[in-house]
Amino acid sequence: EVDADNSNVWHWLGCTGGTVRGRSYSQKECFEKSLELKADNSSSWAWLGDQGGGSVGGRSYSQKECREKAKELLEKALEVDEDNCNALYWLGRVHGGTVRGRSYNQKECFEKALEVDADHSLAWYWLGIVDGGQFTFMVPCCTSSQHPSVRGFDVTCCTR
Repeated sequence: EVDADNSNVWHWLGCTGGTVRGRSYSQKECFEKSLELKADNSSSWAWLGDQGGGSVGGRSYSQKECREKAKELLEKALEVDEDNCNALYWLGRVHGGTVRGRSYNQKECFEKALEVDADHSLAWYWLGIVDGGQFTFMVPCCTSSQHPSVRGFDVTCCTR
């Protein structure tokens, strides 16, 4: 049984959605629940923005408002510690912001995160996306007639 009063549990459950105490929750509902429990969870705000927005504390937030809320919290965290790799990564995910008077675009956030931690795999992944990098995804279960496009990336199907 999960700790249903823990914001982080709801946040991580939001990555897929799931069932708690017999009730199914969508990804969006999980992020909303995470924020009901801890309104300063910047990554839950960012993910809720990725879901197109949602309702927290009886108020509706648009996608843009969710990302702005995340950006505000991340900028505050980076004022305290400008080498906070995860905050830099998430600031990139919400399209950049301003830290200590310097503006960072999305790409610069990921680059700065990698200066702090060169092994941050998600920062590498997103840097490739915003920098126009070309990725080939290997999908082991599709047939040669299925060649889906994933947000502009090539998908190569492996044959068995």
